[in-house]
Amino acid sequence: MTSSKWYKTLSFFLKKGYINNGLTLPFLAGLYEENEITIEDLITEMCNINSISIQKCPRINEFVFGILILESKEELKHYKLLGGLFLLDNSLDEFNRIDDLINHFEQIYLTKINSNCFSKNNGRWGYYNENEKNHLKEVDIIK
Repeated sequence: MTSSKWYKTLSFFLKKGYINNGLTLPFLAGLYEENEITIEDLITEMCNINSISIQKCPRINEFVFGILILESKEELKHYKLLGGLFLLDNSLDEFNRIDDLINHFEQIYLTKINSNCFSKNNGRWGYYNENEKNHLKEVDIIK
């Protein structure tokens, strides 16, 4: 178990039912002070946990990271494992190396993170909305 802000937030949001599938990298990166964590840092930490999943969320059309809970080890054969991350759909099938996946996510999300656009609502990226801020206060991530 990790004590990282991103894991604490992801776990809390899932347990509370605030999200269905997971959270985006910008959402998770926004929990940290500027330059405190990189996309590579986040993904490396996620790989070390061995229970983090990635899938393309159809509702927001973005990649989201979740916590994989398996009923049995038999379920593992249904997912591709890449560097310790479970790929739940075929949206990232083209990637076979974790470094390539990190580069892909940096290309997609780095500008958004650097612009403080951490959340996608109604098809648009921006700062956390009021509802999200209140949820983050519950986790004691922001004051």
